[in-house]
Amino acid sequence: MSLYGSCADVLAVCKPIADDLLAVFDPETGFAPRMRHVCREQLQAIDETLGTNELDAELLRMEEKTWGLLQAVMPTERSTRNSARKTEQTDLPSPRALLKKNPYTPTSTLAQAIMDHSPLLTELVVVREWLQETAPPPYGPEATTGYWRFTKLGVMQALRSGGAGKEALVSRMDPDVCTRRAESGKALAVDDSVSDIRISSIVY
Repeated sequence: MSLYGSCADVLAVCKPIADDLLAVFDPETGFAPRMRHVCREQLQAIDETLGTNELDAELLRMEEKTWGLLQAVMPTERSTRNSARKTEQTDLPSPRALLKKNPYTPTSTLAQAIMDHSPLLTELVVVREWLQETAPPPYGPEATTGYWRFTKLGVMQALRSGGAGKEALVSRMDPDVCTRRAESGKALAVDDSVSDIRISSIVY
């Protein structure tokens, strides 16, 4: 069956229960897990078909992961609302109250108290765990034999030859030289500059 036909079937199944949020948000049989299953079936069909557009497969993987996030967050939203009602009923202590009672309250106890009083934080934890499972590993910088190697070689060569090339290169350690180039008029060697920008992008 085509992707659109499968999605239409899911909508047909879920439309009668649209007013039953417990059924719609169910982590096993609700709307999100059904849509995720559709994406997985389509991905399996694509894997078995030669000459399939890789872009279509990648878009389906993103779609499947997104429904996976909704599948994880929807029950959390429901449970946090129930927890909020329980918190009001049982009057769970807040982090501030715990610290007032005992300034040496363990960090784990404070963290749990914060979670009990913050539905938004609970959802953010779910999102973080989802990202840890689905996000691609960060691209690390290439290994080098030294920091600013080409800049140092350029400065040393200019000093030995007495040329003016050293005036265009930095002569002291300046981690922000790439952002202050217009002010100082000095720069790193091209290869070092590219490497610095790449490292900054990875770190920040």
